[in-house]
Amino acid sequence: MRSCNFFLLMACSSALRLHSTKMLATCSLRPADLPAPLKATDGGFTLDSVQRRLPLIADAIIENNPGYSDDLKQSLRDLGAEIAADVPLRALKPEVGSEWEAAMSPYLEVGASWFNTPWFLIENMFYKRVLELTDPQTGGADPFAKQKADSLAGAFEAFEHMLTVGLSETSELEPLVLSSLWGNLADLSLSAGAKLVAPQVASAGGGEKQQSEKLLLDDSAKICDALLATRGRNVIVVLDNCGLELLTDLLLVDGILRLAAPATVSLHVKDRPVFVSDVIPADIPLTLEWVEEYLPLHVEG
Repeated sequence: MRSCNFFLLMACSSALRLHSTKMLATCSLRPADLPAPLKATDGGFTLDSVQRRLPLIADAIIENNPGYSDDLKQSLRDLGAEIAADVPLRALKPEVGSEWEAAMSPYLEVGASWFNTPWFLIENMFYKRVLELTDPQTGGADPFAKQKADSLAGAFEAFEHMLTVGLSETSELEPLVLSSLWGNLADLSLSAGAKLVAPQVASAGGGEKQQSEKLLLDDSAKICDALLATRGRNVIVVLDNCGLELLTDLLLVDGILRLAAPATVSLHVKDRPVFVSDVIPADIPLTLEWVEEYLPLHVEG
């Protein structure tokens, strides 16, 4: 059986920290410094994203949670229909959206709708509305848990290839940085919740010329130099999506622990389910348990 340094993440990491982060609509720049925020009324991708994609995500929640009551399923359908029809927004319930009150109030006061409110606010409003509906019945369970689990299972071939080509034992950070970059193809919110993995891309560690040519700007060498200079210091890694991307991120974290020897590596995740596949605290132990279960069974030395 191959020795896998990836188990550092489960065994030795007094240096590893986990923090949950609330999504907040704050910015230090003055409004005059920023372009006008994107809205669905701009047409094109933003309109499609709100009018078509968000209702599809609501449908996927229903499909992946057959145990939901009929009333809850209908409420989720109604939410999708409300968005597609561009009805005026309403305030979030305090238990799920109090931190968004200040950001949303200017739009609520003028009767703004799903299409003519800034896109970033609308996206977050949608996921908070979902939690308003699902939390009371499920005790706060993740409505995207099934989709995340499917994404993780679908990433097995890619993860196995990463280990086969030595990404868990490499003495260089660059292939880990690039593998983490390409892992973002696993973002389920982009595909309205459909499983999306690309084993031949993310698992190659950025070694393919074709992949390198797809980068608009490659600062991976600078990133590696900065990480290698963190010995005895604190490193923060902001995690994004579950499944393939989280696996590539954790391989990178393992590489940082092995090769840079920082004082700590802090993993920052979202505090509640959002954007379908975004990592929340419960996803970290579930992913490490998956690695512990499947690695000895499927990777031969």
